[in-house]
Amino acid sequence: MRYLIIVIFCALCFTLKANYLDIYHLQTDKGYQILADNAQHCPVTVKFDFSLKNMRSTNDVDRLIVIPAKAKGFVVTDLVVKNPRKSYKFGMESTSNIGDHVNQNFDRDYVYDLPFRSGKRVGIGQGYNGRFSHHGENALDFDLDIGEEVFAARGGKVIEVVEKHSRNCTSNHRCAEYNNLITIYHEDGTFAEYVHLKKNGALVKPGDIVKTGQRIGYSGNTGFASGPHLHFAVYISKIGGRETLRTKFKINQGSEAAFLRERESYKKSY
Repeated sequence: MRYLIIVIFCALCFTLKANYLDIYHLQTDKGYQILADNAQHCPVTVKFDFSLKNMRSTNDVDRLIVIPAKAKGFVVTDLVVKNPRKSYKFGMESTSNIGDHVNQNFDRDYVYDLPFRSGKRVGIGQGYNGRFSHHGENALDFDLDIGEEVFAARGGKVIEVVEKHSRNCTSNHRCAEYNNLITIYHEDGTFAEYVHLKKNGALVKPGDIVKTGQRIGYSGNTGFASGPHLHFAVYISKIGGRETLRTKFKINQGSEAAFLRERESYKKSY
């Protein structure tokens, strides 16, 4: 009877759905195997905290573990009973976030295309660490009207699309729940987000591969926004948060790379 109680305890404490992942276990002849499914179109990194009694892990689960994109049945570790004559149990906590957090080879010097139509001049309504909503954030607000075309500043894989919302507000940061957006995963492991798109304003879907300069959607005024614009940010994902990056853009027919400045305007001539 003691053995049955232990099995039930383990099943209750470990069959769970973590952020971005399904984590579960299978019984083996030596104990349990811990597995993870990742339905995302990019890697997901997870940090485990196991509590083991009369069991040992066959993997170094104190480190960050990267679950590949679209992986099913990814083996995290085997939990092996040390002494089958004694009681045993395990518990687990985990935190996870999108991206490969083990990779540190991010291209911080990449030069991005301006994310609007060629031949158009657009102002920067709010720059890095802006006064309204960019506190401590390296993000840019391009002054685009509702329905203006948005283009990929850099190629990559689309991992998230939200386009169902039609409202905006500025009362508090919960207004961000109504952001329409597209998130693109770049080959170096960074992400770019294009935010405040119009309702049904996305021209891509998760899993699509887009090229630099490809039209991906239409600007809008949804979510945490005081008026129509395109919010753009590039970031590195981390456990428990993210780091936004200052990004250079091609200007002057694409011959010059520069950080864009708040309240200045730039023409895309390429």
